[in-house]
Amino acid sequence: MRKFGLIIGCSKSGTTSLYQYLALHPEIAPCLKKEPNFFASEKWERGFDWYRNLWKEDGEVFLEGSTLYTWYPMLPNAAERVKSMEEMGDFRFIYIMRDPIARAESQIRYGAALGYVTSKDPLENPWLMEVSRYAKQLDEYEQRFGRDRIHLITLEELKTSPEDVLQRTCDFLGVSGDVKFDADTRHNQTKDKVVPGKFWRRLRTVDWLRRLEDFYGVDTSRWNLSP
Repeated sequence: MRKFGLIIGCSKSGTTSLYQYLALHPEIAPCLKKEPNFFASEKWERGFDWYRNLWKEDGEVFLEGSTLYTWYPMLPNAAERVKSMEEMGDFRFIYIMRDPIARAESQIRYGAALGYVTSKDPLENPWLMEVSRYAKQLDEYEQRFGRDRIHLITLEELKTSPEDVLQRTCDFLGVSGDVKFDADTRHNQTKDKVVPGKFWRRLRTVDWLRRLEDFYGVDTSRWNLSP
């Protein structure tokens, strides 16, 4: 059975770097596009054959990284749709996260640079809150696939112990860990997105940091991050 490794999130938590590192593995076939968003968009209607053809090379694992798969409830069907295709492949899920406030700030900075976040209260945007509620997003997959199909990483440990993180991720995907990864390169860094200073200072006056902490009151105790 085909094996698929899906980096399902979290947005602005190092998913691009993780994807680029793993894509260099000789047993892993990267998708033609890092984020096909197949299970979370109208592309779903094109069917599984269309999805499978996004990989032109063969490998032990077909890798993609669509962070929209953990945008529940704004995009509510991703986990359910993957489950409906389970006879087509062995799906395994990688979820990388970071400090939720740092993640949200990065998301706002990124959105502001692209023009879809304004200086009004950013908490009016539900995606900012919901994608930072990690346990809630993970529950969508745990209840359908079980805990052993989900691999957790933090951006902080990827930065400080990249070889260990990538070794454990290879073990989870069932490929050789005896590979030298180029883990010194950072990809798609938000700090490279320029935001006008006046705009950013005004945005930072909004009392969203404390309120994000309040919204993050989700029990994550059973999502043990230990190897």
